Amino acid sequence: MRFGNHRYTVDWGHLLVIAMIAVICAAYLRDTLATSTHVNNILFVLPASIIALLLSAAIVPQAVRRVAESKVPEPAQKAQAEEDAPSETWRDLGWIALLVIGFGLFVYSLERIGFDVASWLFITLGLFICGERRILALVLYPPITAALLVFAFKALIPYPMFTLIL
Repeated sequence: MRFGNHRYTVDWGHLLVIAMIAVICAAYLRDTLATSTHVNNILFVLPASIIALLLSAAIVPQAVRRVAESKVPEPAQKAQAEEDAPSETWRDLGWIALLVIGFGLFVYSLERIGFDVASWLFITLGLFICGERRILALVLYPPITAALLVFAFKALIPYPMFTLIL
């Protein structure tokens, strides 16, 4: 993509994910505010949505990068363009799809196996998909994080959350 004398590359995959997150957060916030503006109903949703939207806005410029123009021969420019190409392979996209499916299963299993166990399993899966292979990290980090999440949510939200262990 060219604007003026400068050439830019856009990481469309990341830009699409950021846009989807922002749209979902905005829609959820709109739905929450349309239902009730009582402080008990928006105590968690309003700040979380605002933070998510601000973070999304801060990430968007990182998806667009300016490409340095150089005075090099045509074959070298072609090699440089190949280096600038997205590095996602079909295998990488499969891992991303697996993570999305895992998140869907996480949301589905919250009421069935409990917030604590579902969080523990999803965090373990997420770490594995993102490349963590150290057994100690896969065994220690997910249950500690899940426990902290459960205790934090129970302290913040008066909603009776179903948990299997905690």
